Amino acid sequence: MKPVGKNQMINCCLDLDYRAKRRVVTFLDKLETQLGRGLLNRTIEEHRVIDGWFQVTFQIAQCEGSKEEKVYDFLKLTQLIESRPWCIHGPREMETIFIDASLDNTDDDQPLKLAHLQSELHGLR
Repeated sequence: MKPVGKNQMINCCLDLDYRAKRRVVTFLDKLETQLGRGLLNRTIEEHRVIDGWFQVTFQIAQCEGSKEEKVYDFLKLTQLIESRPWCIHGPREMETIFIDASLDNTDDDQPLKLAHLQSELHGLR
């Protein structure tokens, strides 16, 4: 599937427990390769509350296809980011489809501690 226009983005926010920003950049580069898509509008900031954590935000272009294919693509992305169980909300279908996913990994020793992905899919039939 190929990505569509800018208005069809998946918004992502990840909290990572890395002590060095260069390790966060390496993680994101590896994630970008694994996903096979660009991580657009990347920002990396030190976490405001937890020392040693970084908060990363970026967008991933939603792929073309039917609403079912887009929802499947969204769910597949969550598993590529982290294979542990996510809390999925939606899809809620109106004129647009809203879907979001949250991951709380704070009790694990993995660097990805918290994640939130959100998508608003427009123009689907």
